[in-house]
Amino acid sequence: MIIRKTNRKRSGATTVEFAMVAILLFTMLFGILEYARFLFMYHLATNAARDGARFACVHTNGGTMGADAERGVPAEPAIITADDVKELVRTGMFNNARYGTGMVGMEGQIEGYTCDVYSVTNTQLTATPPDLDPSGKPAWNAAGFQDKIAVRVSGTYRPVVPNLIGLSSTIPFTVTVLMSSEAN
Repeated sequence: MIIRKTNRKRSGATTVEFAMVAILLFTMLFGILEYARFLFMYHLATNAARDGARFACVHTNGGTMGADAERGVPAEPAIITADDVKELVRTGMFNNARYGTGMVGMEGQIEGYTCDVYSVTNTQLTATPPDLDPSGKPAWNAAGFQDKIAVRVSGTYRPVVPNLIGLSSTIPFTVTVLMSSEAN
């Protein structure tokens, strides 16, 4: 039988080593979680903008859908406004019908959340660089056939633990989705 002596000099060494490794481990873990949260918000904004652009492209000349008694959906109104498209981007709903997921309530997590709906002509799109700024652009429902309808969602993302993992305290982002108008 071998008798081993315990070395009293190293009794606290594992605690110190764990503390040093734990700092790196938790910093990396928080960084991964924060990056995943940012990607989730960005992906959500992209999908909501895509849903809004798809809806706006189909409804450039107003409501096209008749009533659906089976689903309990009334006929669409003849005039659809930019506010209707913005509300669809926010909620995913229009006229008691679901057209997408919307921002599922996460727009409150984005500081300065804005949504713009406008049209972009092919000339503005083919300029170098493309002119996608919403200022001075015609209304989305003035887009001609094959002109682009743009839905832009922008705001500022605020990380939960920015200083701990070396991030900026705010990260501005903009998502712009373009789709071709189906106007007559």
